[in-house]
Amino acid sequence: MTTLKMTLAVVGTGRAGTALAKGLREAGWLITSVATPSLRTARQTVAAIGGGRAYGILTRLVLEAGTILICTPDIAIPDVTRRLAEMGGEEWSGKVVLHTSGAFDRHALDRLEALGAATGSVYPLCILSRKAKPQFHGMPFAVEGDAVATRVAGRMARDLGGFVLQLETGERAAYLAAATLVRTHVLALVESAAKILTDLGLSRRQATKSLSELVQQMLQMQQRYGAREVWDGVLDDGALHTTAQEVRALRRYPAEYANAYAALQRLAERIAVSRAELNSSSAQRGRRRYN
Repeated sequence: MTTLKMTLAVVGTGRAGTALAKGLREAGWLITSVATPSLRTARQTVAAIGGGRAYGILTRLVLEAGTILICTPDIAIPDVTRRLAEMGGEEWSGKVVLHTSGAFDRHALDRLEALGAATGSVYPLCILSRKAKPQFHGMPFAVEGDAVATRVAGRMARDLGGFVLQLETGERAAYLAAATLVRTHVLALVESAAKILTDLGLSRRQATKSLSELVQQMLQMQQRYGAREVWDGVLDDGALHTTAQEVRALRRYPAEYANAYAALQRLAERIAVSRAELNSSSAQRGRRRYN
């Protein structure tokens, strides 16, 4: 049974499917098949993964594997699940089906569960790029589903060098929000800051290089000394006194710049106060300066 569960078929690929399947193959899993709507894409994916047979259609041959990983776009999952259920029937009994969707939980696979499959989802906290190899090592994999599916998803996470974060129903959105705050919003902040610096005379290259270095310094300090060391450097009284001037300066840009700045300053103060790293009187004085 263990050997069966280490055989994997991938339905749909994209960045998530390719990266996960490649990593699992390198960890010892046998990739049996890759099914996408395009045979050319399937072949390219098989080449990138380094294993598996390519199919340009959704085929019941995915049932040769013990575990089926659905990596289609979110919008396609209900239709793919329906078609797979019609193809396999009772053959789904004993299979494990996981999806990598950010929008759905395991119940998107209810049709397959009704036929006897163990169902769940697995979602790694990482950045998936077409050019850079994803860094799974040391990262959490959000896992939810029934007991068998979560056990297999957990095996995937550990084989990829990550660790398991077991989620209950309803917790998925909070996990995705945490990922978005860093994965998407930090980049938006850096790009906004780069725009301001280029307007002030730096080249695009100088601005992005300087800001990237600043972010790295901040994260290195946080990891080495803790958040307090960073707060002490940027959320002192002087920084709070200048907030109103900075918000006014940002009004030459789209409204989101100043709105985000003020909101993030309030968030930073709230977090710092909750950690007893900024006295509450300073925080109150700062809040009065946003308007």
